[in-house]
Amino acid sequence: IVLLIAFGINIGIFYIKIELQKVGDDEKGGTSSGVYWLVRILTISVSLFTAFVNAILGRIIRYFSSQEKHPTYSAYHMSVAIKLSIAMFLNTGIIPILSNIKTS
Repeated sequence: IVLLIAFGINIGIFYIKIELQKVGDDEKGGTSSGVYWLVRILTISVSLFTAFVNAILGRIIRYFSSQEKHPTYSAYHMSVAIKLSIAMFLNTGIIPILSNIKTS
């Protein structure tokens, strides 16, 4: 659920950036300085949001893995490592690629 929410927010920010660039291009025949910096701030906010979601995923995965009642502490850590690797790969790699695909 957290990854789907992150995906939706990333798509929303992507479309906001596209619209801001269109508005900036229409105003003066080129991108204005204010629009340029607003787009840059949105880009940085996506990176910060991704890091925030990764931190939340870490806490959620650790909690749910502890509820699985693993027989050893090593099995718990292996479960956490596998789930965190998959979740962070999706959040850091796949979601930004999918949300930034330009549709013509």
